[in-house]
Amino acid sequence: MQKKNVVNETVVYAGKKYQYEVKATDKDLKKMEIFEKKKTHKGLDDLIEAIKKKKDINIYDKSKKDWDNYVNEKKMEKELQYNRKDG
Repeated sequence: MQKKNVVNETVVYAGKKYQYEVKATDKDLKKMEIFEKKKTHKGLDDLIEAIKKKKDINIYDKSKKDWDNYVNEKKMEKELQYNRKDG
């Protein structure tokens, strides 16, 4: 089940697949909507999309995504913002 303005992204790191929820901008959602309308060869388009989604990421990007997921799961965003401001 997808939330509004959230897109699932699949990446490969160290031979393992990881799936993340990424906030999508209105522009991204509009592109996806246009893409969905233009699909004529659904099977072939799905295959191409599946191949495109499998991209390798480096350790920095993986760590950033893991930290973002941890912050979202623990609902720590407000606390972190407060600590950043008060230093």
